[in-house]
Formats: sequence, structure tokens, C-alpha cells
Amino acid sequence: MRRVTRKAAWMIPVLFGALIVTYSLSQSQTSISPTELAKWLKEKPETFVLLDVRTPEEHAEAHIPGTDLNIDYRLLKDRRDKLPPKDAVIVVYCRSGHRSSIAYETLKAMGYEHLYNLEGGIRHWVEQGYPVESSHSSDQ
Repeated sequence: MRRVTRKAAWMIPVLFGALIVTYSLSQSQTSISPTELAKWLKEKPETFVLLDVRTPEEHAEAHIPGTDLNIDYRLLKDRRDKLPPKDAVIVVYCRSGHRSSIAYETLKAMGYEHLYNLEGGIRHWVEQGYPVESSHSSDQ
């Protein structure tokens, strides 16, 4: 019992620190709500790039209609040739907002300035009643 308690006591500060880092990243980023993104997609889809930073498997399962690119957040630097010009407006999203926060910071470090992070990711998008698409073919 003591070992479990010591491990748990050690993990609390680590988890708390991770929470603070995630919170501070999200506070310094420009976010966009699902409602605002839906409006942008309807009224001016050609004025921004919608970037899904989840894995290709997650993207195939469900993604926001109008998504322009799917690049895993860990591969952004390696796939810079697939990214739009640095003056482009980019909206990034993932499942819950954590990976897109990292992607946001990566893109910022690469010189992108017009960035938005979807609040709560695709999960919040769906909770707000907005649709998703699947890339799976019906014969799979």
C-alpha cells in the first residue's frame, strides 16, 4: 500500500504541471468556437485552411466537412511542403484541443502568424451538433 501511495504522491505534481502547461498554451493562442468555424465554412471557406492534426486513421473515421489538410501534428515540420504559404489563415483541430495546441505552437515557430485553434476540438464540434464526414468507403 505504501508503494502505491508514494507513486501516487509523485505523480500528482507531474500531472498538475502538465495541466498548467496545457492551460498556459491555450491561453496564449487565438481560438475559434465551433459556431464561428461553422459560419466561416459557410460564408468564406476559401479564405482559410482547415487543418486536421490527428492521425490519418482518426481523420478517415470522422472529420469536419471542408477540411483541407490532414497532417499528424508530429509530422508538421517534415511535411512543410504540404502546408500553405506562411501568410495563410490556418484553423487547426484535433480530438479535444491538446494536439492542436501543440500544432499551433509548432506552426507559430515555423513562421505562421494567422492561426486559430478550434475550441475543444472535433469532440466539441460534434457536441454542438455540427456534422462530420467519414472517408471510409462503404465496401470496407
